[in-house]
Amino acid sequence: MKKLLFVGLAFIAFSCGSVESSKEYKELQSKYDSVLAVSSGKSGENAELTKMIEEIESNLDSVAKDQMVVSELNKEGYSNQRF
Repeated sequence: MKKLLFVGLAFIAFSCGSVESSKEYKELQSKYDSVLAVSSGKSGENAELTKMIEEIESNLDSVAKDQMVVSELNKEGYSNQRF
């Protein structure tokens, strides 16, 4: 009885060790690799979009500063004119 139990446990242990060579494992590994590739591509796109947004914000700040300068010059120009 002990020998039969030992052989059964040995069989289970060996069959569990061969998971990596199974077809299902290979399919799952392939899907995982695909998801990982897509994910890393998305990360690159996100970084690029973040950089573009920061550049746009910087340009908008620059435009706002220029508008303030023009507004101040207009005020000074009108105040210097005599009617």
